[in-house]
Formats: sequence, C-alpha cells, structure tokens
Amino acid sequence: MNRMGRLALFSLLVGISSNLFADSISGVIYFTGAIVEPPCSMNASQQGESRGSFRLSGCPMHARTADVSIRSMRTGEVRSLQPSDLSLGGRDFSARYDLAASYRRPGSYLVTVSYP
Repeated sequence: MNRMGRLALFSLLVGISSNLFADSISGVIYFTGAIVEPPCSMNASQQGESRGSFRLSGCPMHARTADVSIRSMRTGEVRSLQPSDLSLGGRDFSARYDLAASYRRPGSYLVTVSYP
C-alpha cells in the first residue's frame, strides 16, 4: 500500500472512532434498599435500677429520636415513653426507660422502638 493509501486509511479509522466517542451515553440509575446499622440491645431492669424499667444500649446516634412505646396486651392501651437516663458515647448512646406506675403490674407487654 502506498503512502497516500495508508494516510487515507488512517484518516478513515480516526474519523470513525472519534464519532463513536462523541455520542454521550445517558440514562438513569435507580438504587433501592436501606443502609442498615446494628439495632439497640434491650435489657430488663438490672440490680440497683427501679423495677419495671428497661435499658436500650449500644444504639446508633440517629436513634436518639426514636419513638418508644409500650402496649398492654391485656387492655390494648398504648403509652409513649421518655428516657429517664441518657448516656451519650462517641458513636452510640444508651437510655433507660421507666414504665408508668400503672404498668408496674405483672402481665404481657409489647415494647415498640420506631427509628426515624
């Protein structure tokens, strides 16, 4: 092949390849799911704490605003609980919740912790 033929072939290949790269690729990427952190550990009242209390420990910091409620399985009544003792760590926190006086009776209760 002569020099002009090679030059023409080179120009043709460069022209075709530049057109291929000139078109922008577009589209939409969808992500579904959640970032999951380990949940809080829940313990019943310990020695030295008032009876009828429980503790959430090792909770992720964003769970500080969690809604904690208790439901009596006998009556169906639901009450919201506020922490009576809050301990903040560097990356997690712990909180103690005391049950209302009317719930200090023996029975079955459902404690629900709803994260934001």
